[in-house]
Amino acid sequence: MTAAERIRPLTATQRHRLGLLALVFAAAFCAAAALAEGRLLFGAELWVQQRVQAGRSPRLERPMRTASLLGSGGVLVAAAGVACLALWRRQRRLSLALAVVAATGYLASDLAKLVAIRQRPNTVMWAFPSAHTFGIVVFLGMLVYLLWALDVSPGRRRLATVAGALAVVAVAGSRLYLNAHWVGDVVGGVAGGAAFVLAGVLVIDWRLGAVPAGAEPPTRRLDTVTG
Repeated sequence: MTAAERIRPLTATQRHRLGLLALVFAAAFCAAAALAEGRLLFGAELWVQQRVQAGRSPRLERPMRTASLLGSGGVLVAAAGVACLALWRRQRRLSLALAVVAATGYLASDLAKLVAIRQRPNTVMWAFPSAHTFGIVVFLGMLVYLLWALDVSPGRRRLATVAGALAVVAVAGSRLYLNAHWVGDVVGGVAGGAAFVLAGVLVIDWRLGAVPAGAEPPTRRLDTVTG
């Protein structure tokens, strides 16, 4: 059995830690939503928005719009489709899992906007949370998990993690720069996306086969496509 045919399951300790982290991010999302709905930190958000808009420059317009495009629904759906196709021949179940998480994440980012209703800085409705930020966190979080589960070399995983973190910062910053969101919307997008993708990872690992509590699970084999 080759390394390409294997996937690493989470240990009991890893599942516990990821579960706690998901709860922390979910709590942060709820707190951000409460603050946004109650306008409790609106003065601080307005201060940030004014400073960011005062620093806009024609030279930054195209880079910022490009960064924002990375978090758009069309780009993320297309990227998820390419990733699923790349996985399909070697890891069918993992490819399907990525498709499900990407699709439900897309829907969740829109449904989450019903949690706190307020206008964006540009007066358009449905500000909280930033769907661009939510979506990019879910997509890149899943990619980092896939690299780990497929046992890609640590160096490549670290490179992908750093690149992913920079992409999230770029998308989040671009939404503020383009006056599309308040800073609380971006924070909510990061927290909500992180909680969602961590929960997705835990469900995927559970669906691939449960192990006894406290046991170190052996590597499990996914269905592969031959021929």
